[in-house]
Order: sequence, then C-alpha cells, then structure tokens
Amino acid sequence: MFIAPYDSSIISQRIGLIWSVIGMDRDALFEHAAQCPVGTGLLVDASQAKWLRETGAHLRIFVREGENLVRTGWDGAQIEQFRLYENCLPSQIVDHPPHSAVALDIVMADHTQAAWECTESLIATGLPAPVAASALIGTPAEIALRLGDYRALGIHDIVLTAPPERAPYEAVCEKLLPLLTTLTPEVETRPQHDTVTSGTFDWHGAAL
Repeated sequence: MFIAPYDSSIISQRIGLIWSVIGMDRDALFEHAAQCPVGTGLLVDASQAKWLRETGAHLRIFVREGENLVRTGWDGAQIEQFRLYENCLPSQIVDHPPHSAVALDIVMADHTQAAWECTESLIATGLPAPVAASALIGTPAEIALRLGDYRALGIHDIVLTAPPERAPYEAVCEKLLPLLTTLTPEVETRPQHDTVTSGTFDWHGAAL
C-alpha cells in the first residue's frame, strides 16, 4: 500500500490530504505507516497516537477531539487545530472558521461510470445517504474539480474517510495529486456549484 503525502512545498497552500485510518488495529497500522512517504497525514484513534508518533516520526498525526481535528507533535503537544466538518458540500460550509477541514468519502475510478457504479453498489450495501451525497466520486480530474470548490472557500485540509479496504491510496498519489499541484486559473476561479454533471451521471444525483 502507498499513501499519498499530506502536503509538499507545492500544494501545502492548496489541498492537504489526510487519510483516516480510524479503527485500524495496531499491526495493520504499523504495516501501513511503514510505507507512508514523509509528510503523510493520518487521522488515527487517540489511543494509537502515542506509539505511532514514536515509530512514525515522518508522519503527520491527527486525532479527533469532539468537533475538532488536532495535529500533534512528536511530544504529543498540539500543533494546530481545525474545525472538522463531516460530509458537507461547499454550499453547506460557506461560513466557517479560518482553520477548518472537511471529511469526505472518496470513490475514484478511471471512468465516471465505473465510479458511480461502485458508489451505487456501496449504497446498496449500507453506505449512509449523507456520506454518499457528499462523497468525492468520479475520475481524478472530476475529483480535482470538486476539491477546487473547497479550496476556493479557504478549506485546504481534506480528510479522506474511505475505509482502508477500498481507499484508493495508490491512485490518489499517482493520478490525483499531480492534478492538485497544477490547478489552472479556470478551475480556481470558476463559479461555485452544488452539482457537477458528467454525461448521464450527476455528482449528487445518485438514488439515495
């Protein structure tokens, strides 16, 4: 498994991706963490944070504290804190504190239809409607456009909450991150939309 870095000198002011590994047991988390590049952001259970900081000094460790997302240093001290919004569209968080992050599921594929078919299957097997309605669904290019809407609001930190067994770690690193480093003015300045249509599929038009 390969997890995309949390940020770099290129994208730190644009989009920072944080992978949620909440609920992962210690052995699996240790194996995953060992493969993470320097700077990878991981949201972990508070009970896992201490030993992970000791064994994964190259990682950015985040924990959940109530409605907040907190990044901690090697000594456990708080480095920064964000108000965490879960499963929200940009239109739902226009008014937010300066330091904010949003948690979203992600379903990414090389073709839009494949991503939506996967999402519909997940909905049929229990993916909650609010999660599906706000999820990042589509091709890397389509998801980059969606993330641009959050960045335009001043939200640069995105927690990807897809469970590890279907989280597109490698695809995000190889296909999505390069798009986030090369956002064009057209993407950055286009009007905000609650929905994005692609062919016969709508971002938030799935039957929930």
